[in-house]
Amino acid sequence: LPFMLRSKYNKGLALGSILAGGSLGVLIPPSIVFIIYGMFAGESIGKLFMGGVGPGLVLAGLYITYIGIRSYLDPQLAPALPEEERTLSLRQKISLTRTLILPILLIMGVLGTIYLGLATPGEAAGIGAAGAIICAAIYRKFNWQNLKESVYGTIKTLGITFWLCAGAYLFAGVFTVAGGAEYIGGMLSGLPLGRWGILFVMQLILILLGMVIDTIGIVILLVPIFVPVINALGFDSLWFGVVFNVNLQIGYLSPPFGYSLFYLKGVA
Repeated sequence: LPFMLRSKYNKGLALGSILAGGSLGVLIPPSIVFIIYGMFAGESIGKLFMGGVGPGLVLAGLYITYIGIRSYLDPQLAPALPEEERTLSLRQKISLTRTLILPILLIMGVLGTIYLGLATPGEAAGIGAAGAIICAAIYRKFNWQNLKESVYGTIKTLGITFWLCAGAYLFAGVFTVAGGAEYIGGMLSGLPLGRWGILFVMQLILILLGMVIDTIGIVILLVPIFVPVINALGFDSLWFGVVFNVNLQIGYLSPPFGYSLFYLKGVA
């Protein structure tokens, strides 16, 4: 963001591109939302990861196309960089390529073990952590201070996630015991809209809830309600998982309580 603003990019376009691109994390592996969905729906997490790649790349391509068209029609939105900043020497290109080798190998190692069925997501996470330590050692940045900061940051992130999960589990448990899940499931199944109409209503509910509830909470709350209805209607719950996440991404960006807006405000 600072680089784009220094380059005189339109603030709205710069912020929007970061928000839209960043929210693709719910579709592009390794997505924590897919992992939680797979746990609650009984679906293969590796297949969910593979199913999310295509829509994620399509959306990324649409975002790039939109930005390109708007910038072409109004060059002031995203001025081109000076020629000297766009030209790289062969040595600079080789240097940049070398810096990408280890991160790419690390990503391939984590996702590859999941796709090939060699490791569970938890085991793959351990492989990723070990690989990150090895990469830091190769770059000569592995020391006690960096390790302590990484562990502290991880604990903070996991602490927030665990509290969200605990609250969502509690709410979902009370909701289910009170008969809410059966009531909503029966109500959806009884709508005189046909299978596609019921699916549309589900997507609308996801988008609206995505504006006010965290994605993890929505998955924990709605997957046990929606998936049985989806199976009864004859839809594939694996396909529905990808559609589910696409709609969560829309809600994640949408006011009045678009969570990604608050996250960006906090870091920017």
